Amino acid sequence: MPRYFVPIEHFGLAFVWLGVAAVGLVRATPSLAAGNYAAPAVVAVTHALTLGLVLTSIVGALQQLAPVAMGVAARREVLAHAAFALLGVGTLAVVAGAWEWSPLLLGIGWLGIVSAGCVTWWNLLRHLRWAPRAPQVAQAVRTGFGCLAAAFAVAFVRIGNTAGWWYVSQQALLVAHVHLALGGFATVIAMGIGSHVLPMFLVSHDVPRPLAAFAWRSTAAGAVVVAGGSLVGVFPLEAIGALAMAAGVAAWLAFTIQCFRHRARRTLDRALVFVAFAHLFLAAACLTGLSLLWMNNTNLATAYVALALLGWLSLFITGAASRILPMLLLARKVRTSVPARPASAQFVPQQLARAAAVALVLGAAVLPPAIVSGREAFVRLGALIIVAAVALLVVQHLWLALPPAAASVSSVFTPSTAHSNADDS
Repeated sequence: MPRYFVPIEHFGLAFVWLGVAAVGLVRATPSLAAGNYAAPAVVAVTHALTLGLVLTSIVGALQQLAPVAMGVAARREVLAHAAFALLGVGTLAVVAGAWEWSPLLLGIGWLGIVSAGCVTWWNLLRHLRWAPRAPQVAQAVRTGFGCLAAAFAVAFVRIGNTAGWWYVSQQALLVAHVHLALGGFATVIAMGIGSHVLPMFLVSHDVPRPLAAFAWRSTAAGAVVVAGGSLVGVFPLEAIGALAMAAGVAAWLAFTIQCFRHRARRTLDRALVFVAFAHLFLAAACLTGLSLLWMNNTNLATAYVALALLGWLSLFITGAASRILPMLLLARKVRTSVPARPASAQFVPQQLARAAAVALVLGAAVLPPAIVSGREAFVRLGALIIVAAVALLVVQHLWLALPPAAASVSSVFTPSTAHSNADDS
């Protein structure tokens, strides 16, 4: 197991990037309302979410999950920190380069991110091939990172387009890049990891797993086919890939519904509420993506990415972080082992946690239809709600990191004298 600081630094930076993206959404409101998904501000916000929030969170979660679930740990902790630094600097350069539309900054950024990926592969990912436990989860993670490598290759082609080195259809490259990154990488890994952690969170271990395995395999294959069909300009191939992705999403939703229906714990904490709403947005994103096969509407395409990023992935990651971060922060504060399922919600004011959850779900629900409507005031309202939600999330996690919260935790995990005396008597 790595020290607690390895995953904490990843999740901490991920939430910083979520805040940057939220503020960027307000600045990008005119472009979003116009459906101009290729505008520099929109591209910058998109990469702040995909690289800053999604990729950084996934790498941090794997540092904690791989030793526990798959029996594989990073070989050198110092390399995990080095990859974290490369990823952070690379993401900063990509976001700044996209905002200023600087090919030089974009090239430097992608070089840093690819370097971080190579270090992470050598340090951790290559060992997943021999994972002694949960081989299906390990295979899903390896498949997802393979799709991410393909998305990086497409991004390099786009940079060459911008620099005038060659010409490939921008629309085709964009479709391929988005589906490889959001579908083939992020969604596949979320399904793979979710097939292990969802039954654990919900205490529904009797749910069969083959449906989840089919889900991530079909989604990954569909994303690759969509990307290939887009690059070669064959629409039937794109349609087949889209249907394969939809079949994978449908299978995953069926698996998730079974997990929630067979759960032993009837009440849902805020983390599971985030996860439940995330799957509603996944279904909406899937239906929107299928409609784009027959409707060429830039506002609808922009809303499709917003549903996938802000609705599905951001809520799913926030829900997972709401379980992982409290355990890590509390373990650091009390310097003792934390129970398997700590009631961490009691250490955060419930009004604060509830307000953060409602605001993030509301903002993710308001923004996509606002983009489709094309009304700038409506889009700005959705962006401002997301800014408020992120601010509440930051306060919520800072509350856990403050000494008063640690003191309350210590009083819970350390038996009091009265209790000890009562037990002795």
